[in-house]
Amino acid sequence: MEVMFEIPDVFGDRVRLTRKRWNKLLEKHGEWPKMVDAFGESGALDLIVMTISWPDRVYEGLSAPDSKVFYTAQGAVTVPGYRNCRVAVVVRYTNPPGSISTTYFPVRISGNRGSLLYPQED
Repeated sequence: MEVMFEIPDVFGDRVRLTRKRWNKLLEKHGEWPKMVDAFGESGALDLIVMTISWPDRVYEGLSAPDSKVFYTAQGAVTVPGYRNCRVAVVVRYTNPPGSISTTYFPVRISGNRGSLLYPQED
């Protein structure tokens, strides 16, 4: 099993992306092949790493109690058709290390989400 990367998230928990999972993301989400075309594979993966390591916000996931949703700041994506979008990465922590469940490019943070985990508000 080829590991594309394994990094700590903003909380210090390890997150891994395997080649098999990356290929599924490329098949499932038409936007990722466009990111690879624009930035190369390493540049597209950097968007995911940046989102997990230096997120703008992190919410607990509601679809799975062992998941977190990481978001970059708005405007992180510069590819036509996705300009001014954020990068969102859903990580499942069922077994260490955490694994990426899905990714997407929302214009804004909306919808049914859990509690804000990062940054912590006073």
